[in-house]
Amino acid sequence: MVQRWRGLPTQPWHPRVPTSIAEREEAKSYALEALRTKNAILTDGSVLKDVNAGAATVVYRGGVEAHSNFWKLSPYATITDCELLGVLEAVRWIVSTAGDENWEIFTDSQAVLKILSSRTSTARWDKARQIQLALSEIPDRVSLRWVPGHRSISANERADELAAKGASMREVSAETEISVRTLRRYQIEAGRLSLRKWWSDKRASLGTSVNDFFYCASHARLWIRGEVTAASSAVVFGKAPTPAHLYRIG
Repeated sequence: MVQRWRGLPTQPWHPRVPTSIAEREEAKSYALEALRTKNAILTDGSVLKDVNAGAATVVYRGGVEAHSNFWKLSPYATITDCELLGVLEAVRWIVSTAGDENWEIFTDSQAVLKILSSRTSTARWDKARQIQLALSEIPDRVSLRWVPGHRSISANERADELAAKGASMREVSAETEISVRTLRRYQIEAGRLSLRKWWSDKRASLGTSVNDFFYCASHARLWIRGEVTAASSAVVFGKAPTPAHLYRIG
């Protein structure tokens, strides 16, 4: 499924998605306090070895873990796709389970919060639109905040652990669209691999002549400056310039 160009996820007459990106220490202090005294959900995404993608949510009530879940995404999903899915699933859980309460959703991805708060960005349209529609069902009940990652916040580390667990699953449990940018990257990589294979086959058919050419070209400057002699070249590189090489480089 390829991402298509569409309209903006949030129309001008719709309320903005409530997001907050505070300074690092302030964000950490607020997150720790919210985890102790409020309803909070930590979300995270994970991409392992560029092919295994996962997302997770962990629900806390008064500092106690009340619910958690994780998912495996399509292999072409980016880290932003994973983070957005975590937020989307958190909002869906609130709508279906505790929509009459106030909630704080925390993510360590500033990119996700900027996508959701923007009225002009079309990045990740599908997930951003789904989040906006889900939030419209529970207006003024949810706020999204940034939490710094890898700052000894156990709840965030728990979400990160579950996201990695989701990425390690064998079966995909959450499909996602492939962006045009990712598709182009795959096309470029496929072309590079095809060219490399062609050159490998072509080089084998050329025999030793191509090796002689590249040997001459790569060592010409060193030979001209006197930094390579026939004896040292034979010791270091396993062969010395032939008379043909000496003729070509003067």
